[in-house]
Amino acid sequence: MTTTAVDEFEPAHAGSWTRADRREANHEAAHAVVAVLCGLTVCECRIDRPDSPWCCGFTRVEPDVDNLRGHLLSTIAGNILYGGPIGWPPRLGVGGDEGVAAIIVERVAMDGAAWQQAHDEVINLLKANKAAMRAVSAALLERGALRGAEVHRLVAEAATSP
Repeated sequence: MTTTAVDEFEPAHAGSWTRADRREANHEAAHAVVAVLCGLTVCECRIDRPDSPWCCGFTRVEPDVDNLRGHLLSTIAGNILYGGPIGWPPRLGVGGDEGVAAIIVERVAMDGAAWQQAHDEVINLLKANKAAMRAVSAALLERGALRGAEVHRLVAEAATSP
């Protein structure tokens, strides 16, 4: 059995993301694009884990304790785009995006009004960056997994294209 270090990128295996659809690709693209726009470093973005109990995709971001708001915005972006926004208050211990959001909310002592502002900010970021969303989502559907540098490049190119 081959093991991969946590920080080592493992390319998608051929056909491993064939059960993923555009919705899953868009969900992960939302996480990744918002993370980049919030100044976080994306390590990888994938839709090639069909055997995962939660979903077939994930986006891994470099931890930044000085930018917990960016982490929160990135975490809730996928659900805002698809799956319905996470309700207030997010529940601790449920796993997935909601569980991560709950931990951040607790850590920063966020209230309901600030939660709504965060949702509104994500909606505005997604609307203003549709080209980046399309680019990352299309690349995920084509390749199944992207290195973080590729995500950052796609977002930057979308921001500079007419």
